[in-house]
Amino acid sequence: RRYASSVTSSQLSVNHRSTADEDSKEGYAIRVLNAPICHGHSTAGTGHLHCTLHIERYEPPSGGLISRLIAGWQRRWHTKARSLENAGDYLGATVQLEKANDSIAAHDDVSDAELVRSQVVDLTRLAEMKWRYRVVEKGESPHDAAIETLERAKGLVERHRDCVLAAPRDGEAKTGSGGATKPMSAAQFRLAWGSEMAAVLHGMCVTRLIFGTWESDSSIVEERLQEAIALREGLGLRMELADSLNSLGTLKQKQKAYDDAARHFERSLQIRQSVSPKPSSNEAERAQEATAKQQAIAQSLVSLGNLAIERG
Repeated sequence: RRYASSVTSSQLSVNHRSTADEDSKEGYAIRVLNAPICHGHSTAGTGHLHCTLHIERYEPPSGGLISRLIAGWQRRWHTKARSLENAGDYLGATVQLEKANDSIAAHDDVSDAELVRSQVVDLTRLAEMKWRYRVVEKGESPHDAAIETLERAKGLVERHRDCVLAAPRDGEAKTGSGGATKPMSAAQFRLAWGSEMAAVLHGMCVTRLIFGTWESDSSIVEERLQEAIALREGLGLRMELADSLNSLGTLKQKQKAYDDAARHFERSLQIRQSVSPKPSSNEAERAQEATAKQQAIAQSLVSLGNLAIERG
């Protein structure tokens, strides 16, 4: 369940688990949804920070041996991929992501939420390597490769959704390599998978905007961007929300709906300027996040500038 609440700064931590009994592992998992806001200082001087929390009963991992082994391999590949991407070696990063994805794809088990989630995240990042950095095979279309990869990710989420919505509400649940399938309602699934689904939809739309294939499916592109915006706004993913708003502004500009484009660009800029950096003791991470924020703000300013030139 989601609660609007306030906590003191000493009580707040992202992905915090409060346990009543450490041996029994009973308690609640608390996930801060709009972390950039809650990590700001209290403007009222009360010592309390306002944020939105997603609170659910804690369940210890139930993964089997295969899931644990795959998770270990993936952590190594993901770490190396991120390092290579930050260094500008996009081909090397793609190779690591493909290794991570292949390790899961061999265990086609859509009942295992963590395996599906890992594969969807990997496919989404692989697609970005294709549409953003053009890392594809010789003669392969970056547009087609990215869309195909994202369609695979979308299909995995939908197959997992069908699995969990059909899971028994009582009695014995279907068991996969990661343990029993946890039944969910449609609303619960939307909350649990909103971040991944929004990233997939956003990637599909950006790919079509970049490569100029949006016109034949302009209504679908707009519908998917609006869906990504709704999911990201509902989950408090503010920087990601700003990305989708900027893309919607680009679509509106291409459609000559200049007032709408300006409104989306300006809202995206306001969000990007207002987001506070996440606290980190790692100097490199702080510098990287600050750079990413400045790059995002620059993108919004360029978008507004190009719009002004086009409008005349």
